[in-house]
Amino acid sequence: FEAKKCGMRVCDTSKCRLVDCKLSGCQTQGLRVTDSGTCVGVSCVFSENGHEGIVATANAKINLTSCVVHKNCGPGVDVTNNAFVSMKNTQITNNVGGVWSWDQSSFELENCVVDGGKSHAILADENCTNCFCTSGTTIKGVCHASENVRQQIAPGLDNTCVVEHPAQPTDLPHENGCFKFEHDMYTRRQ
Repeated sequence: FEAKKCGMRVCDTSKCRLVDCKLSGCQTQGLRVTDSGTCVGVSCVFSENGHEGIVATANAKINLTSCVVHKNCGPGVDVTNNAFVSMKNTQITNNVGGVWSWDQSSFELENCVVDGGKSHAILADENCTNCFCTSGTTIKGVCHASENVRQQIAPGLDNTCVVEHPAQPTDLPHENGCFKFEHDMYTRRQ
């Protein structure tokens, strides 16, 4: 899929299953799941999108297995509100941020590789509590989270996960491009 705006939107109570799909070159996100929508992605690629690779907001649920999220201009995966994203055997690399979790959202990484590219590999809001890694997940970059969440990420729930610190410290991106604040009351919290 290639789209002028978002590659695919899953809204309300819709359910979606993507298998062997590529959502690339979209002006905003590759995949956006909102409200109480759910999406399962298997062997999919989310790449080279103008903003995030994947966004989950409100009460959305996303399950990714054997997917690749890379070269997006924003975070690979951005989770907000009460949304949940489960990632298994998934690579999130070379984005401007890896997995970012806000509000009471949560995520799970099982046997994944996450790097933050030019920004933080993991960024978890102080209100996030159920963010954890298992099965040898490797985080390459800065993990910016509370101490409780940091312990759930590495060593993880099964003591097999690691954080490899970057040679150069990373920071939050500057407010330009997809990170420029433009208030829009009809979109997710910015």
